[in-house]
Amino acid sequence: MLFRELLVPSASGEEKMIAEIISNPVNKESMAEELNGLRKIFQKSVVPTADLPAGKILEKGDLTAKKPGSGIPSELMHTLYGRRIRRALAADELFGLEDLEL
Repeated sequence: MLFRELLVPSASGEEKMIAEIISNPVNKESMAEELNGLRKIFQKSVVPTADLPAGKILEKGDLTAKKPGSGIPSELMHTLYGRRIRRALAADELFGLEDLEL
């Protein structure tokens, strides 16, 4: 006998809710893929606070986080301090790891 069959005959609201949940499973992978586009819109990326010349070594105050989240994730900002930029960057410009020297 299925678990669902044990719950359906009863009129309890809680048991009906459980039966409804069991009969409509959630595909978390599919849901995550659908939300990926929204994630990029609402997450933040690292951008320069002002125009920065090529060769500048990044320090606190040079970077901030702004939307959209299509560049370097803001959670990684602290890992960028002390790194040299390869090209000039404009204020608020999205940039990538390829724009930094190792």
